[in-house]
Order: sequence, then structure tokens, then C-alpha cells
Amino acid sequence: MGAWRTSSYSGGSGQNSCVEVAPIDTDTAVRDTKARTR
Repeated sequence: MGAWRTSSYSGGSGQNSCVEVAPIDTDTAVRDTKARTR
């Protein structure tokens, strides 16, 4: 899996309310920064 990066659509308020994305083969993984371990 590639490195996680913050989506450009995430808010810049400094809060934990954004989405991160990472490439996986031919797909894209998405996770909520409120629950990174899930």
C-alpha cells in the first residue's frame, strides 16, 4: 500500500475532521482520521 495523504477536500480547520487516501494496486483506500486504526 502507498503512503496515506490527506484529501484536498478536507477542511483546514486543524481539527480531526478529514479524510485520508492511499493507493492500493488498482484501487484507492479511504479512512477517516477520527479512527485511523479501523
